[in-house]
Amino acid sequence: MSCYQVNKETIDLIVSAFIWANRSAHTKSKPETDLLMSIAHIIPNEGGAIVESARSDQEKIVLAVGRELIQANIESVVNRYNTKVDVGYSANDYFGNYIQESEATIEQVLGAISCYEYQSCESVGWETSWSKQFMDSLRKNLCSMIAGDNWEYKREELSVS
Repeated sequence: MSCYQVNKETIDLIVSAFIWANRSAHTKSKPETDLLMSIAHIIPNEGGAIVESARSDQEKIVLAVGRELIQANIESVVNRYNTKVDVGYSANDYFGNYIQESEATIEQVLGAISCYEYQSCESVGWETSWSKQFMDSLRKNLCSMIAGDNWEYKREELSVS
């Protein structure tokens, strides 16, 4: 298996989808699906770096989540090759580029999640990591966005002529 650093656009799409899913949960008045609560611990002040560079709460979230995901991906690449590697960009180089819901499909987001997980699963502790939990939660919420209130499948009865 090879391992590489995912591009910033993949991170942008995942983080943007997080914002979409959170907005959808609030629209449906389902506070139990509030993804913001799942990330409260990673919106640190970090000496003011994130807070001072962010112009809004959404931007703070985008920066914190994006940087956390990038760092986990870098750790996976380093662990996979068991050496210091020259990565294309660091977590601190990420400033986020929000992608509107009209610019991508949920299918593309699910593909980006799969790509990210495949490239980030080589780090020690991946299975219990925040990044893995975040991806699982985001995937679940995206599936809820697709399914809506259609949680259960029921085969339609065939009419016999």
